[in-house]
Amino acid sequence: MPKTKRRFYCKLGLPIRTVLRRWNTLNERIAADWRYKDVPWWYNERAALSIFAGGIWNSGEFAFEEFSDEKRRISARSRRFHRTYSGRVDLYFNIGRKEFIAESKVCWPRCSRINSDSLKMIRRSLDHACADIRISKPYGQRRLGLLFVVPRWKSNLRHDIDSRIDAWVSKISELDCDAAAWVFPAGARKLQLRGYLYPGTAVLIREVRR
Repeated sequence: MPKTKRRFYCKLGLPIRTVLRRWNTLNERIAADWRYKDVPWWYNERAALSIFAGGIWNSGEFAFEEFSDEKRRISARSRRFHRTYSGRVDLYFNIGRKEFIAESKVCWPRCSRINSDSLKMIRRSLDHACADIRISKPYGQRRLGLLFVVPRWKSNLRHDIDSRIDAWVSKISELDCDAAAWVFPAGARKLQLRGYLYPGTAVLIREVRR
């Protein structure tokens, strides 16, 4: 029987370790409750964000999702902030006395071969989340780009999936982010849909400072 593969890390000064731990637990618990016939990481960005918000609530803090706020246009010529407009922010949450706002994305890279294309999709999607939160006025809040990653492998690789997960985790650990978590539950290792395996999920987080 395979073992669940889970881990998280975050830089010093970013107080979300408990949130990441709870996020791992919630993904595993929901998948088990659904008896691995369905899993939370099969769904869209909004659904993925709800699990992250659940990790915040389970940590004793609070989260507020999909709210209206002021955004700033960036001039294509000067790359400086231009006039403001009304937009939406994916997530606000607090950890103790620290406040955060975040924008999220989700991507589904094909990882049968871990090449530059699959990693490029992950980098580009995380950059997109960071670009979206950069145009929000922070009002003293720290800003985060969140990327939920759902890696998939061709079904004929199921007998070698453990080593392939390890290789993939090693690669994403090298990416430019300030925090990350991943979970590949033992019971979901052979989960298949339309010719692909979906054994787990990851979240990558980068703080935007400018």
